[in-house]
Amino acid sequence: LVWSQVLEPASLDLVLYRNQVRDLITYDAATDSYYNGPGLDTLGLEAEVALALAGRLSLYGNWSWLRSENQDASPVLNVPRWSVKGGAAVKVLAEEWLTAAVEGQRYGPADYQDFPAQRPGVDLHQPSYGVANLTLSGQAVPQQLSWRVGVQNLFDTAFGYPVANGTREPFPATGRSWRASLTLRY
Repeated sequence: LVWSQVLEPASLDLVLYRNQVRDLITYDAATDSYYNGPGLDTLGLEAEVALALAGRLSLYGNWSWLRSENQDASPVLNVPRWSVKGGAAVKVLAEEWLTAAVEGQRYGPADYQDFPAQRPGVDLHQPSYGVANLTLSGQAVPQQLSWRVGVQNLFDTAFGYPVANGTREPFPATGRSWRASLTLRY
């Protein structure tokens, strides 16, 4: 379900979605094997506001909420319940040939559970964390060709999960990553 409203120079988008996955492939560390586990139910809500300011500057903000649970009622782990991001984009050259954008993104805490019986008394929550992203994009005239290059997690934010006594081990999350795309519309 999507609702959009444009009130120059601002726009607002709200999206409510539900997703069901059947026979989710699951890994069992005890047997070192994969199997078709329970399905997954997801419910989410997103809101985004964009504001085009005078000149070549635009600002945007986005808030997302997500509830995921396995169909056997067990929680889905390592999934933040919410995220919020904001950013700014500047049209560096006329005709949108070059746009630079920077954004910050903050993820809410997530439940983490590896082998709880082996970690009694340990707070099994992935704490909230933030990342910064940088993107350059543009369009060639006559706007059939567009390009984008960017870096996610610009400062290579380290992630960790709880071990004991407030210490954390590295979390196998994506560090700094580079992305590029080239699109031709015909």
